[in-house]
Amino acid sequence: IVQLQCDVTTWNDCLNPHFYAYGQFLLYLAFFGIKAAHFMKGDIGLPVSYDEAALALRIISAICAVGTGVILYFSLGLLSSFWLKLGRHKTSLEEIFNKRLTAMTGLTIVFVPGLIQLAHFGTTESLLMFIYIVLLCLSLRLLAKKISLLPFVILAGIATGIGLASKLSAL
Repeated sequence: IVQLQCDVTTWNDCLNPHFYAYGQFLLYLAFFGIKAAHFMKGDIGLPVSYDEAALALRIISAICAVGTGVILYFSLGLLSSFWLKLGRHKTSLEEIFNKRLTAMTGLTIVFVPGLIQLAHFGTTESLLMFIYIVLLCLSLRLLAKKISLLPFVILAGIATGIGLASKLSAL
């Protein structure tokens, strides 16, 4: 991110990160977020420091990890209610067990050490996990007929595009 500076006199390598191991979406998201923070503080010409870049990437990873947990919880609830609709009529005891199982599964996934570790670094995996869970939730909503086909296709296309712009292995 630090190398994304622009020399406005020549415009050479303007916004070229000189790093191509991953997609550039996360880098540009962090860069423009830092520049927006600089603008709000009145430090428009201030270059992006390494510490700001690391902090911005970690904040984005943490937000994506929390978002993954929240959407996963609602997706598990949607999946379990959809699954029970395929079976016989459920009793109130099954509904209570279903809600507890959904909550326990969601909490277990949120507290997996590997996912917590990824949420503390500026890696693409937190963003990709968020995108995958969003796609899962959209698909479940489509199966449950809670969203029509056109909004599903548009939202899934946007999510897939962000995933591909973050890392090609999202394909």
